[in-house]
Amino acid sequence: MEGAAPIGPTAQAFERERGQFVHSSQDGPDRLHFVTEGLVAILAQAPDGIAEAGLVGPAGLVEYQAVLGTSATRTVAVALTSVRGVQVPRSAVLQALQRSAVLRRELFDYAARRIAETEQLCVCAARHSIERRLARWLLQASQLLGHKPVEITHQQFASLFGVRRASVTTSLHLLEGEMAIRCWRGRIEIRDPARLEALSCGCEAPRAPTG
Repeated sequence: MEGAAPIGPTAQAFERERGQFVHSSQDGPDRLHFVTEGLVAILAQAPDGIAEAGLVGPAGLVEYQAVLGTSATRTVAVALTSVRGVQVPRSAVLQALQRSAVLRRELFDYAARRIAETEQLCVCAARHSIERRLARWLLQASQLLGHKPVEITHQQFASLFGVRRASVTTSLHLLEGEMAIRCWRGRIEIRDPARLEALSCGCEAPRAPTG
């Protein structure tokens, strides 16, 4: 997705440090955030906690609901790494959608993939082990980062998946024992993508069409 490129001079750069909100449930729908660098976790909120609802990387849009004409959401967006991008007034994006059929198709396709990802994550959380979910998440994150090491802590994983930190540690040790990953403190390298994919639950996010 080319993101804010066709929208013009209304786009402004933004930066977030690891752990900061890119979007919270208290924020209004005035500005949309297009990510150019880093990873953003989309988290669904419940009275007793949070859980993963998506992952946004470079060329992604945080508030995809806005392009569908609604700002209603119970999700928050948190920077998992240092994040950079551009923020654009919602009104400017909606105007650009009216002017450009290419942008309209691109953003609607992106929104459809995000919806499909959220639906698949519901099944994933209910049916698959933490180990297999971790393998799936690491594959997706690595692809979004251009196959660079993923900087994330065990506690961040525990919050994402709604599980105990000890369960995350055990599962990562199992994946490391399979020679699929290598763990350092707060940093995970994918050693064997094919092996990690074999250990994954198979619920990877839908990919953008090519051609």
